[in-house]
Amino acid sequence: SITKMAGRWAAVCLLVAAGPVQVVGDEPVRFSFKGWISVPQGFGSEFVRDTTVVLDGGAHVGFLSSDFKFEIQDLPSASYTLEVHNANYEFPILRVDVSNKFTGGVRVTMPDLVTGQYTSRLPYDPNHGLQLQPIRAMDYFEKRESWSILSILMNPMLLMMLFPMIMMYMMPKMMDGMGEEEKAEFMKQQAQMQPQAQMPDLASWLAGSTTDKNKPKKKKN
Repeated sequence: SITKMAGRWAAVCLLVAAGPVQVVGDEPVRFSFKGWISVPQGFGSEFVRDTTVVLDGGAHVGFLSSDFKFEIQDLPSASYTLEVHNANYEFPILRVDVSNKFTGGVRVTMPDLVTGQYTSRLPYDPNHGLQLQPIRAMDYFEKRESWSILSILMNPMLLMMLFPMIMMYMMPKMMDGMGEEEKAEFMKQQAQMQPQAQMPDLASWLAGSTTDKNKPKKKKN
């Protein structure tokens, strides 16, 4: 009797953890989710072969028929994330709720990717299902920029070359507008900023070191 009671409690715990499941008689209710993809003319067997409709990342998978229709059967009552996998086209990510509470047993909503809230509901026809359309064609390569004179003028190397030339042209004009005292103060500041005033002359130091080595040493008496 203890073993039977433990088995019953384990079954109850499993049902609570699994959530509400709709049951008719002794069998749980199963649903089907179907629809079609609206594509421009010219799409053929390659699009059908390369496209799959998946729920919850691949827990349930639907394949396209030659007329771009799909159907996923044997779905328990739950909420799913709908994705369409195709390497060349991007499709919206939708939420699919499956339950007897909705018309046709299915409710489809589009989430807001910023807030995470489900803002709009998409129409689902019990006979034909959900219509899906691609958002845009996938672009895996960055377009090469066309030639422009502005891109050349904004080149950092060119700016580094032009700045000293502009300063050489502007400095005399700036000096003409300065007074004698301001010129003297400016020249004094320029002299203090010279690297020779702060760092030793490497050439003279090397020359002195080589001449000291070449001098003959005096002999002690």
